[in-house]
Amino acid sequence: FLNNTSAGPAGGAIYGDEVNLRLLGVFFALNEVSPSDQDGVIEGGAVAFRNSEVDMDLVAFVENELGESAGRRGGAISVVTTAGHPDVFEAFEVICEANTAADGGCLYASGANLTLNAVEAFGHDVSGSGGALYLEGSTTTLYDGNFQSNTATRGGAIANYGRWDTP
Repeated sequence: FLNNTSAGPAGGAIYGDEVNLRLLGVFFALNEVSPSDQDGVIEGGAVAFRNSEVDMDLVAFVENELGESAGRRGGAISVVTTAGHPDVFEAFEVICEANTAADGGCLYASGANLTLNAVEAFGHDVSGSGGALYLEGSTTTLYDGNFQSNTATRGGAIANYGRWDTP
């Protein structure tokens, strides 16, 4: 998925609502969300999922773009769950490099159940929180992560406002 643009508020390459999706061996680069109305929340420079079950294996996200204005969340990935909906997000051997957002250069998650295994995130520079990961009201389990050269106002690599499980 290369150089795609969404004119809506989410998902430069893929947007899914209540989907069950597996991505295997996929590359996302230079995707962006660029709505005509620049106010409000804008999410997922490459992919955005709501109330969904998503499994990613061997996936890379490079230089996907939201911009750094307030309300731009998840330079590469956004996972949001609303009350009463099941949401599972699993990532294995996922690489995020130099994606742009105000919060969560690699990943923004709200209300989700996350399992991150062998995730690498580097080179993100956000204007807000969570240079690589911004986790809000989510339950997160992290195995074997590698986070380098990420910067933010709060949480250079990770800003966590939820439950954190480290095995």
